[in-house]
Amino acid sequence: MSVIIDHVVNAGALKINNGGTMYVNRHLIVDQLTLHGPSSRIYVAAGAVLEAAEINGNWENVIYEEPLPVTWLEFSCKSDGKAHSLSWATAQEVNNDYIALEYATHDLVFKEITRQAGTNTASPAYYSFTHAFPVKGTSYYRLKQVDYDGKATYSKIISGTFHAFTYQLSASSLQMNTPVTGSVSLIRTDGTPAVEKVLNKEDLLRFPSLPAGMYMLRIESPQYKGLHKVYLRQ
Repeated sequence: MSVIIDHVVNAGALKINNGGTMYVNRHLIVDQLTLHGPSSRIYVAAGAVLEAAEINGNWENVIYEEPLPVTWLEFSCKSDGKAHSLSWATAQEVNNDYIALEYATHDLVFKEITRQAGTNTASPAYYSFTHAFPVKGTSYYRLKQVDYDGKATYSKIISGTFHAFTYQLSASSLQMNTPVTGSVSLIRTDGTPAVEKVLNKEDLLRFPSLPAGMYMLRIESPQYKGLHKVYLRQ
C-alpha cells in the first residue's frame, strides 16, 4: 500500500506496515512514527519536511531524496557569422561550485572553453558566453555542472553552425556564397554610399557599373555582419 502526502498533515501516531510505502512531498508532522518490518519505506522528497518527535522500528528506511544541484531553465546558441552567442539559465542552484561550458566538433570530444562560478540561489540565474570564430561547420556545446564535492552532471547537447562568408565582386555585381537577408552597401572612400540595397534570401546583388577604386563592403544580416575593404576592378 502506498500513501502520498501532498499537503501539510499533522498526525499523532503513524504506523507504516511491512511492505507499505509513504511519499512525503510536502510536510508531515507526527508525534510517533513506526516503521514495521524491513520492507516499509518513507521517501521524503527534496524540499519536503518530515517532523517526528519519535521514530520506532526500521528508522533507516526513512529515505531523504537529495535535491538536484541545478534546475535548468534554458540553454541556447545563436550565430551571427563570426561567433556563437551561448546563453543558459538556472531556476535554482544547490551546492553548485561552477558550471563549465564544453565544446566539440564532429568527433564529439568535448573540451572546456570557459567556466563560471555558481550563484547557489533559489531564484533564476543567467549566464552567457561568446565563442568567437568557431570552426567552419557545426559546433556542439554542453554544460557541465560540478558540485563542491566534485560530482558532475551534464546538460543536453546543443549545436550552432558557422559558414565562412566569401564573395566575388565585379564592377556591376556582388556574388555571395550564402543567401543573405538584410542590408548590403558599397561605400566610397569619402564615406558616401555608392550602392545600398536590402536583400531577402538572395546571394546575388546587381547594380549599375561603378568606377574602379577602393570601396568598403558592409553587410548587416542575421547570417553575417561584417565590414570589408575591397578593390573594384573594371
